[in-house]
Amino acid sequence: MLWRQRLSDTGIGHHPARAAIGGCTSYATVSTVQSHKALTEMPSRLIERSVEMKARITAVVAATVLSAIVTPSFAGHAAAASAKKMFLLKDGGTLYVFEDGKMALEDKFGRAIHLKEGQSLETVDGQKITANGNEVARLDGLLRQGHSGG
Repeated sequence: MLWRQRLSDTGIGHHPARAAIGGCTSYATVSTVQSHKALTEMPSRLIERSVEMKARITAVVAATVLSAIVTPSFAGHAAAASAKKMFLLKDGGTLYVFEDGKMALEDKFGRAIHLKEGQSLETVDGQKITANGNEVARLDGLLRQGHSGG
């Protein structure tokens, strides 16, 4: 009897189906009816939620892809503007030649990397270029320009 009082105190034991039958319905039957109702309503709610979730995921993926495409196009803008010449290399990198004749090397991932004095580099069209200078700091600053966030 004590467990029935606790259930009725929490509101679990009070159910319209139980009252309609005169209070003789067992708690197991009422919970079974509630479970069946919940199970029949659940698939439609899950479908609605999955459609909403797919739309959100699609929007996030689209935004990420677009930002990945747009960002690199602006990343080297300052470096390209201050270089006298730029050469695309076979390994996917870029060689920058500045007004003073010094050179800097950007790898295929867009990072300024060390360039050895006298190093031989081959362009996409097969031309060989001998490195003069190592302007890593200069190129790194130019590549980062406009990405300070402020």
